[in-house]
Amino acid sequence: MLGLLAIILGLIAGLFLTVKIPAVAFMYLALLVLTTFHSLIYGIKLRTQQRYTNLKLVFYWLCQSLVAFFMNALGDALGLDLATAVVIILGVQIFLDLNYLGHEWAKRWMNRQRTVRVWLQKTGKKPEDLPLEDLTGEMSSRQKQVQDLIAQAKKLRMEADSLLNEADAIYEAEAIQKLGEMTEKSEEEDKS
Repeated sequence: MLGLLAIILGLIAGLFLTVKIPAVAFMYLALLVLTTFHSLIYGIKLRTQQRYTNLKLVFYWLCQSLVAFFMNALGDALGLDLATAVVIILGVQIFLDLNYLGHEWAKRWMNRQRTVRVWLQKTGKKPEDLPLEDLTGEMSSRQKQVQDLIAQAKKLRMEADSLLNEADAIYEAEAIQKLGEMTEKSEEEDKS
């Protein structure tokens, strides 16, 4: 809610205030707006993948903005127009993220429609009786429990693989040692 209020106040201030910006800062400001827009779309993408954190989004925006500024400054110093390359790359990333979001939302919508259709066929109830809280896309407590069990199983599998690798290494070392002892015995027998 606070973010929405800040956006509204910023838009109102931008409409009624006249701020003189030096010509040199225009491209930097444009890059800042573009990286901010891409970071917001990337944040929505992370949210749909259930990997979103505020720190991750702020760090991503900060790093992307600094790289864009550095590339523009480097281009200015070398007499090249690297800002155009940055704008093109950011534009491509924005379109790729929007494409991903469109596909993800369409897939979720189709899954929900299929769930509604199957529920209606199996129960024979009216669509108004459908428990919509099951279709929100949020993980239920059972789904979270399943995810936790899967994570524990993966961890145990990694530990088991590590122990098996350690056992194999010990077995190989013992086999090499016995092979060495056998070759020493055969060499001694050959000498005598």
